[in-house]
Amino acid sequence: MIPNSSILKIWIITLFLITGLAVSGAAAPAIDITPHQKEQLKALATDTRSKMEHERDNLRHARMELTQVYSNYNIDEHKVKALQERISTSQLNLLNAHLDNEIAIRSILSQDQFDTLRHMINPRGRNRRMLVQPPVEEAAFDHFPNKEIFDSIGLTPDQEKRIAKVLKINQNRAKVIEKLRRNSKQMLDLYSNYNLDTAAAKKLIDSIHQDQIAMLNAQRNRQVALRSVLSQDQFQKLHQEIAKWIAEHRHPQQDGDEH
Repeated sequence: MIPNSSILKIWIITLFLITGLAVSGAAAPAIDITPHQKEQLKALATDTRSKMEHERDNLRHARMELTQVYSNYNIDEHKVKALQERISTSQLNLLNAHLDNEIAIRSILSQDQFDTLRHMINPRGRNRRMLVQPPVEEAAFDHFPNKEIFDSIGLTPDQEKRIAKVLKINQNRAKVIEKLRRNSKQMLDLYSNYNLDTAAAKKLIDSIHQDQIAMLNAQRNRQVALRSVLSQDQFQKLHQEIAKWIAEHRHPQQDGDEH
């Protein structure tokens, strides 16, 4: 889970519009820039988009592999650790790519030009925020199991009590998510100012990344705890029910989001 970088995507789209790389028929925003600045912005937009796509692909594939590992009753801890590291690295790279892009834009544009571009992205001055949401595979556990699922997988009364505790094992999860939202909001506030406090931004990135790591570890702990309560047959039945829920609730573009 990481803050959604939709604002960075908007930056890139706007830069492509300005530099004439937009789709056919799209009107170029009115901003007074020199030919040299246009070339610099074009190179920046191309480079940033390439980095984002690379990291988003890495993140998506690592998440898919981790989901596959967790679909097995016997967890391969070596694979889990390796995939957590891959996910964490891509998450951090995406955060740093956003900061690098913000720094580079300020090295190209004057404050007036920057403010004009910022207004193009957010013309009504709305209070934008980075979305923070878990991968759908993890979010499913916030909805399961209910009484119907308890019965379908054949839990004993004692198991029902134990699994209820397991699914609440990370009660601080909501607090971590809220902290991620607060830090993301602070990050966007920093990025809205031309005089960017890079030290403060790096400190926020570190805090966000530590919470991302905590969420990955919490996911692993819950997976291990589930297996301490369920038999292999019960686990497979629960996994099937969760797979149904995921199929019904997965958003078409969610696989590409770098949460």
